[in-house]
Amino acid sequence: MSVKNALILHEKFLNVCSHDFLNCITPMLSTTEMLKKKKFGKHQKRMINLIQGSVQTLHELINIFFDAERMTHGLTVLKLSRVQVDNVASAAIHDAKAFSNQKKVHLKKSVPKRLFLIADETYLAKALSYAVNSAIMMAPQNGTVHVRAYRSGEYVALSVSSARMGTMKPSFNLEPGTLKRCRDASLYVAKNIIKLHGGKVKTAKGQTTFFLRA
Repeated sequence: MSVKNALILHEKFLNVCSHDFLNCITPMLSTTEMLKKKKFGKHQKRMINLIQGSVQTLHELINIFFDAERMTHGLTVLKLSRVQVDNVASAAIHDAKAFSNQKKVHLKKSVPKRLFLIADETYLAKALSYAVNSAIMMAPQNGTVHVRAYRSGEYVALSVSSARMGTMKPSFNLEPGTLKRCRDASLYVAKNIIKLHGGKVKTAKGQTTFFLRA
């Protein structure tokens, strides 16, 4: 995607959905912060942390998209569908409500059918690492987390799942070739996932690290 096209999409995004969408993310972040101070079980606290991390990642990606000065050579194009954005936002609100008796939150979403976000590789690394580590955190001891990569047209899509949380469908697609320049450790993991095409991430008892198996 050229910088010119990115700027056109940036302008459309600002006009169509930026304010309503960001206005719904801010309450989500404050709600999860408030919930973290309450007394919940270990599993509930873990879910709250997962929700907060997901919303923060999405918030950071959108903020990058607003910064037209960063839309220069070397940035990565992410493609989000309306359904995927709705699922992230709706799930975060739904799960947050499940842990509290707070007043109902009205979630306003105005997302175009195809939405392109521009993000640099640092934020992409954070998003990829979070997806895999979240799955590992939800997996039982000695369990298996399946990380799959597959081609969808001209894009490479990632899918993460574990026995306890079901399938985490791809929230974004990676353009082939965008990871070649990266040396960040988490992106190195992502590159290997793509190479493996169906590799497994296994947890070891008493350890927080993970490894890949063909």
